[in-house]
Amino acid sequence: QGVRFLGHDNSKIMFNFYYFLHVMTTLMFASLYFFEIIRCEHKIRAQNISNENLFRGIAICAVFSSNHIILILSVERVYSSVFPAHFEKNSNRVLAYFLAISAVLLTSFYTLMCLTNNLQLFYKHYVPFLDERLPENAQTFSNLMKFMTFSCVFSIVMLCVDIYLNFFRRRVDNTSLAVSYQFAENRRVILILLPIELTNTFLTLITAVSLII
Repeated sequence: QGVRFLGHDNSKIMFNFYYFLHVMTTLMFASLYFFEIIRCEHKIRAQNISNENLFRGIAICAVFSSNHIILILSVERVYSSVFPAHFEKNSNRVLAYFLAISAVLLTSFYTLMCLTNNLQLFYKHYVPFLDERLPENAQTFSNLMKFMTFSCVFSIVMLCVDIYLNFFRRRVDNTSLAVSYQFAENRRVILILLPIELTNTFLTLITAVSLII
């Protein structure tokens, strides 16, 4: 059903970015493993691994960026729970695009820095060595994993706050129809986002662990 379950334009924009990032992740990893299967099947020796590293790096950036898009959605749900009337009446598509694009660019840039020894590997080899197993990347990769672990934990905390504010907090009796509608939408969205966010957090952690092995 796409993003029709989201009533607010800001949320729809964010979730469209989330969809796009996972499509990109799938395409990058599928291309990577397809070329690897062809290479192994025909016993072709790898002459240039720059494209392979580039596909892998883009996929890693997309996975981590999608986690931050979900985090922004969780923060948005908290805001809509604390200020339901204001959130219901106001929609800023420019702000939504700005937050989504900023999250993707900043996450990708930080990941790129951590997987290229602060861009030093570009200057030495002239190819994108987005590889955490290189000795030069040991410390920066550790910092990246700590940052993503904190991001995942914070995302889960925000989700728990969302659940408390919308399902367990005591309601005021004389709430308006618009506010009641906003809380009903929040509960519906949270029930849909809960398995998505847990799966996304699990995927991010699995990606981080698989990079170490």
